[in-house]
Amino acid sequence: MNTHGKNVRHWRLLYLLVVPAVASAQPISLSPDITLQLGSEIVADEGVVVDDQAGGIVPADVGTLPDGADLTAYYRFPAGDRLMAFDTTLTLGGITLRRGDVARFDGSNYTLEFDARAQGVPPGAWVDALASDGTDLFLSFNTTVLLSGETFDDADLVQVMPTGFVRYFDSALAGVPIAMDLDAADVAANGVVYVSFDTGGTLGGVDFADEDMLRYDPGTTGWALEYDGDALHADWSAADLDALSLVGDSDNDGILDTADNCILHSNPDQRDTNADGFGNRCDPDLNNDLKIDFADLAELKSVFFTTDADADLNGDSRVDFADLAIQKQMFFGPPGPSSQAP
Repeated sequence: MNTHGKNVRHWRLLYLLVVPAVASAQPISLSPDITLQLGSEIVADEGVVVDDQAGGIVPADVGTLPDGADLTAYYRFPAGDRLMAFDTTLTLGGITLRRGDVARFDGSNYTLEFDARAQGVPPGAWVDALASDGTDLFLSFNTTVLLSGETFDDADLVQVMPTGFVRYFDSALAGVPIAMDLDAADVAANGVVYVSFDTGGTLGGVDFADEDMLRYDPGTTGWALEYDGDALHADWSAADLDALSLVGDSDNDGILDTADNCILHSNPDQRDTNADGFGNRCDPDLNNDLKIDFADLAELKSVFFTTDADADLNGDSRVDFADLAIQKQMFFGPPGPSSQAP
């Protein structure tokens, strides 16, 4: 870590002794660039944990990665799939990933999400940061790259569109010094960008180190400190935050996606009467074959106008047309998604 970053940290810690901290309560998934201990967990440089910023550290499942793999970028979709990038060529689940490629992991299998060579990414570049809005990818590279006839700095965040690459986060316009490299990023639904850099410094009057996460609002061009690494965990002082992904509440029911048994359907009571890991609100799969079809419709019909608990999808203590509407909405699909299903 550079001297300036250390000095920034010392002044910030002195400030924290005098002024009460206003910490973000937003949990984040994160990966360090070296093996270190966060709370009770030892995290390798290819590992990912969820930090709730209240003392809780929980490992995240990224599958089985080979020894020596260094995870350089990570993103978790609300439904549970994960995107990952690495700084070297490796094989995962029978697919070969080269520098610059992005893999998707669904909890069991790996697939190639982004083929760097097919997209024209130079052979020497790899993905330093990534995010998604559910449709497009957002990438940052470890070096300056020429894509779609335009030069992108290693601190820029690039949106991958069907027609090519466009600059999404312009580091120069945001006041980021040319020497800084974007190490990790995520993009919120409202357009706010969350970033971590490879060195410490000051942006918009906000001091930070390389293990911190900053929030940048392009509407106001304002910067704020969202994750203060070494203030939460002293061991961060020797490491760099290498990858991050926000942990959200996609259905706004007060249950974080990482703990929600119906990630995309609001169910604050988490009611799961058949204990299969899928909350009733997203589980019209009444015969438990992991698909919703005419067999499940027949099951629902057989208990219509009763108080059958499993078929009572909305939790109003009766099986009626409201439950039929839920089943119809999910017909020919799977139950869930759920973070609790085996």
